[in-house]
Amino acid sequence: MKLRMKLFAAMFGLAALLFAAGNVFAVTGACVNCHTMHNSQDNAVMTFNSSATAGGMLLRGASCGGCHADATANTALGGAIPQVNVSVAANVLPGGSFYWVAGNGTEDDPKGHNVSDLGIDADVTLTTPPGWTTTTAGNANTGTLGTDWATNQLTCAGTYGCHGDHDYADKFDALQGAHHTNAGNDGTAVGGSTASVGESYRFLKTIQGIEMDSSSTWVETNSNHNVYYGAVGDTDNTTISELCAQCHGNFHLRDGEGADDGISAGGTASPWLRHPTDIDMKGLGGEYALYVYDVEAPIGVNTLTGMDETAAVGDYTEQIVTCLSCHRAHGSNNDDLLRWDYTTNMTVGQAGASLVNTGCFRCHTAKDGDNTQ
Repeated sequence: MKLRMKLFAAMFGLAALLFAAGNVFAVTGACVNCHTMHNSQDNAVMTFNSSATAGGMLLRGASCGGCHADATANTALGGAIPQVNVSVAANVLPGGSFYWVAGNGTEDDPKGHNVSDLGIDADVTLTTPPGWTTTTAGNANTGTLGTDWATNQLTCAGTYGCHGDHDYADKFDALQGAHHTNAGNDGTAVGGSTASVGESYRFLKTIQGIEMDSSSTWVETNSNHNVYYGAVGDTDNTTISELCAQCHGNFHLRDGEGADDGISAGGTASPWLRHPTDIDMKGLGGEYALYVYDVEAPIGVNTLTGMDETAAVGDYTEQIVTCLSCHRAHGSNNDDLLRWDYTTNMTVGQAGASLVNTGCFRCHTAKDGDNTQ
């Protein structure tokens, strides 16, 4: 995969956004920081990339990347704007980074989502999302996801995107007003079946969760991290796994149709045909009882009441396996957007002292040769 010469670090200047302190991180500051009335000032254009055409909603940037993919060295420009193109694996946002799939690193398709808004070419191998099925393409809460992947590529938001309202084809329409009504970022729960985009977890319409307190940094730690909302089964449309399932449905469905359709021939239990999601480890006992919360392999919870960004494993009334227990949403420096190196470091029974209780062994605690945790 080769990157088209459209990297935003070269195209756009930093939009001087400021965010309000307190419980609501809605954008504030001078309107001109983001918008332009006529795209003209002193007979010069106002767009960040010097284009004669302003973006939608009179925005000075033509894409989300104008503000969110402006630098590779920082997790947050100006301490406020989360960056999705960070080049240091240890400093990426909880959602990961597009750096490695965007051509700055290894130019490797398996390391991230191929988002067209960031100038990334379509995947050279895949013509549909892995696990794609129209059965789960959107729902009444999030809007209808597009199904014509032959002529469309993944975008940040909209009909073929993750963020915003799927009923809007244009990414700016899909996110309209969300930056001005942004809730969360302070350790409180957001989202729900009637929530607007701005009231939802990370602008993922109606998805629930607790956004880490990002008043000082966007890098997650075990004492300041997102809390992902999960549920047992595949019927709750507001879980983080449901968001992923809209494109990767066969990795979530429990329809018992076999190896090519769903995760279990039994419907809801072992034998699993694919690694299960949306199950609760807490009642399984055995090696899973030794799981200790770590942001390397975070679990989800169905009961958000009483939880916050400091939650440890003892605070989780459930320990639900979600997509994000293993993967980054945007991308990572590992194949398949994984949170750890699966190909060289995960060796059963002989992980070695430095790799004990890491990666897969966070949950499968008895498989690394150390049963003591």
